[in-house]
Amino acid sequence: MNINLLPLFASNVFYFNIDEDTSELNPNDFNFLQLGGNNFASSINTYSTESIRVLEKYPNTKKILLDKFKKIAKDVLGHDNDFKISTSWFTKVEKGGYCNFHSHRHCFYSGIYYFGNNYTKDSARLCFRSRTGQFSDYCIKSKNNDIVSSNNWLIPPEEKKMIFFPSYLEHSIVEHKEETTRYSLAFNIFPVGKYGVGDSTYNTDWI
Repeated sequence: MNINLLPLFASNVFYFNIDEDTSELNPNDFNFLQLGGNNFASSINTYSTESIRVLEKYPNTKKILLDKFKKIAKDVLGHDNDFKISTSWFTKVEKGGYCNFHSHRHCFYSGIYYFGNNYTKDSARLCFRSRTGQFSDYCIKSKNNDIVSSNNWLIPPEEKKMIFFPSYLEHSIVEHKEETTRYSLAFNIFPVGKYGVGDSTYNTDWI
C-alpha cells in the first residue's frame, strides 16, 4: 500500500553554520541580568544582557546575520519584503541553568546564534515544543522520535551554528550540565514596508 504523508503548515526552522568572521561579538561588553521575575519565562542560573540592542555595537555581524535571513525569506519562503533586526541580546547560562518555554511575541522570525567555541554534549540544548501537540486531546506517546511524531525537538549548540525559527514557536533552554558558561546571541526580526491585505493591511512607513 502506498501511503502519502502531507506535513501541512509546517513551522519552518532553518539552521546552518556561519562561515563569515563574527569574532567581534563579545558578551563582556554588556551587563547581564537574571532572567525571571517579571520577564516572560522563569529560569535558574540564566542571564540576558540589560541591553536589548547589542547588535548595534557589531554592525558587521548584524549585516551578516540579517543578509542570511533575507536570502531565506526570499528564496525559500517567497517574501519580497525587506526585514530589520528589531531587538538583540546575549544569553548566558551557567551550570544547572535553564529557561522555561516561551515565545517571542510581536515579531516575525527569531534567531539564535552560537558564536562560542566551548560547547560540549553537556551544554544546554535548545528545545522546541509543538504548538498542536500540547493542545491535543490524546497525549499518546510515540516510539518514533522523528520529525513527524515528536512533540519536542532538541537542537544542540555548536560553534557558529545559526538557527532561524518563527517567533510564535515555543522554545526553552534545557538544563546546562557543563562547568563552563554557555553563551549565545538571540535576536528578533520584523518585516519592513507594506504587508497584509484589505483592511488588515499595514505599512511600517505609516508610523
